[in-house]
Amino acid sequence: MSTIESICADLGITIAQCHEPSGPLRTKAGQTLRRMLLDHDEGHVIITLRTIVESSGNERALTAAGIQGVSDLVLAHPSWPDHGLAWIEAFDNIDLIDLATKAKANRAAVPKRQGMAAMLYERLAPIFDPPQKPRKFCLTRTTPRYAHLQS
Repeated sequence: MSTIESICADLGITIAQCHEPSGPLRTKAGQTLRRMLLDHDEGHVIITLRTIVESSGNERALTAAGIQGVSDLVLAHPSWPDHGLAWIEAFDNIDLIDLATKAKANRAAVPKRQGMAAMLYERLAPIFDPPQKPRKFCLTRTTPRYAHLQS
């Protein structure tokens, strides 16, 4: 079994201590990543981290809330990352640092992690889970005339 340190090293990510400066491809969320590896498999951790580091402009978004938000979305919609490059390109248009700022501002209403996941879903659902066309109501002989008005 791989360790978080080896997974991060393979992806070019440095795990920094809390007193060290943060920066591109540096994270202080080592404990968050270790817990994620214990709770889920190595593949889940890798797709979560690759989503962040391979999308343009998100190299600095390796925060606990950012990692957890992407992780929660991958867990809730496991088929979405299967789109490969389209998945990463969708994140090219999302500023994870900006979402984290918004989630932090709204943390009195919802925890930052869930706020991140909700905002990511709002942006990605139209791409990977487009709404279905509404079904037309068909009047049949067995359907009462005013069935569409009844609840």
